[in-house]
Amino acid sequence: MNISLILGSLVTVSVMSFAITGSLRVSLATGIAAALCSWATVIIVTERWRKSVASLGRDPDDVSDAIRENALRSIALEERIVLLRAVVNSLPDGLLVLSRNGTLIEHNRALGEVLEAPASKLVGFTARELLRDDRILAAVESAASTSEPVTVETPRLSVRVASLSGVPGALALIASH
Repeated sequence: MNISLILGSLVTVSVMSFAITGSLRVSLATGIAAALCSWATVIIVTERWRKSVASLGRDPDDVSDAIRENALRSIALEERIVLLRAVVNSLPDGLLVLSRNGTLIEHNRALGEVLEAPASKLVGFTARELLRDDRILAAVESAASTSEPVTVETPRLSVRVASLSGVPGALALIASH
């Protein structure tokens, strides 16, 4: 083996190693500088926020605690929504929720099977467009006007319509084969 070739390779590897190390140092220094600038910005914004809250006559620590509590409540609420959607979507019967004006605003997966339509394309349609059966539509109108649950049997479906307590004008409809 040629000694000059070996020495040349070692020099090349050393130069490459130095170049990589040098660029890592520059990159690391740049990253640290950016992080310090970001941290300084957070500190400045936090101080400005504390002063503006104090100028309103509120204790910044109390406001921070309230924000933290609201964030935790929001997370808990989102977790409940996910749980409730999982429960609703696991129901074997089709479920739909109609707004005051009779427009579908929520539904579960089974509704598409019951109505023989793609469930993903149902939101926004009215009860009349979706149900197309005068007996079911009469049950929807009756439940809306009396706030009493109404059940109707058709050759194709068994349907129960009820008003949703706490949501004025909204109706839930459960349909099964």
